[in-house]
This record gives sequence, structure tokens and C-alpha cells, in this order.
Amino acid sequence: MLLAIGVVMSIAGAGVLTAGILGSNVTNLADSEGFLSTPTKTFTTQSYALTSPTVGEITINPAGLQNLPFDIATVRLNVTSTSSDVFIGIAPKAELDQYLAGVERSEITGLQYFPFKVEYRHFPGTKAQAPPAEQSFWAASASGPGTQEIQWSVAPGDWGVVVMNADASSDVTVDLQTAVRSDLIAPIATLIITIGAVLLILGIGVIVAGAIILTRRLSSPYPGSV
Repeated sequence: MLLAIGVVMSIAGAGVLTAGILGSNVTNLADSEGFLSTPTKTFTTQSYALTSPTVGEITINPAGLQNLPFDIATVRLNVTSTSSDVFIGIAPKAELDQYLAGVERSEITGLQYFPFKVEYRHFPGTKAQAPPAEQSFWAASASGPGTQEIQWSVAPGDWGVVVMNADASSDVTVDLQTAVRSDLIAPIATLIITIGAVLLILGIGVIVAGAIILTRRLSSPYPGSV
């Protein structure tokens, strides 16, 4: 019984330890600003806006987020358009939905990178009533020719991302790269490595103890008495 428990603990420990080491190595892939980036890929729609699903409903107390001595997560978005000035923005989902109400747009519903494939959900409608840069509800935004970049620190709320032509015209085609930075990655990886190492050491110890007991039983003149 001890041998079986020890083997299970050792296998679990080795798996957790491997995951921690892989997580630790991920930080080596970060750029000079600490961001881990996706490949740059082309997204296109013939409508007036390209939107993300909800970024996420974050319910952590805002004051708690502001007082933390480390960066939980910062998102960076780089978008490039060669055909027209481009706009990219992050905004509260309710206000973004109100701005885009009745606007023909495409929402990304599925995304994979290897191989690259995008699935869109199309919403029929008309043109936006005003260019996006004229709106005041953006938490982070950028507009102009060539490559535009925004960085946004994770904040409580329900958020959405939109990419449009700066003049709110149709046919949006951009090269988009997303990236994230978090001060939690390295500590979490270290914790996982520690847990994995402890499980592995304990598992080996249990295997050794089980082997000693089994050896004693086999060498005893009365195997059933131990």
C-alpha cells in the first residue's frame, strides 16, 4: 500500500514540478518590458467595427487593486492598418454596446493561432453616428496612421475592445498583436515548483519506507505476522 501511495505522490510531484519549471521558463520569453506576446495576425471585416467578446467581469474591490504593491496584469494591444488611420479602444462594455447599438460590426467568437483561424459573429446595421475618438468613455484608446498601441491595467468592471477605422468607415483590416504582463507569473511558478519538489521528495520517502517494510515481510520466517 505504501509503495502505491509513494508512486502516486512521486508521479504527481514530478508533474507539478515540471509544470512549475515550464511556467518559470515562460518568463524568459517576455520582451524588455516584461510582456508575453501573441504572434501578429491579420483580422478583417467588411463591416464598421471589429469587437472582442467581453474582456471579463472583474469583481475585485477597486481600492484593493490600487493598493497592491505589484502589477496583477497589464494588457498591451498593437494594431496596424496600411489602408487608413486606425482606432483601437477599451471601454466599459455597457457604454461600448450603447455606442455600437445598430452599427454593423463583427465580433470575434473563436480564435486559434496554430494554425491561425478566426471565427466571427456578424451583427447587421448601419454606420456609427460619430468617429470613435470623439467619444469620452474610453479607458484606453489610440488613433492615427500606421501602428497604434494601448496599454491597460486590469481594473474591476465589464470591458470590451473595439478596432475601427478612425473615420468610422467600413472595411476594417488590421494586423493585431496582444500581450500581457503580470508580476504574479514568477511567484506562482516558484510556488508550483516548491509544491512539486515537496510532493516528489515525500513520494520518494514513502516508496523507500514501503520497500523496507516489504523487504522485511518477505524475509520474515512468518510473512503473515508483520
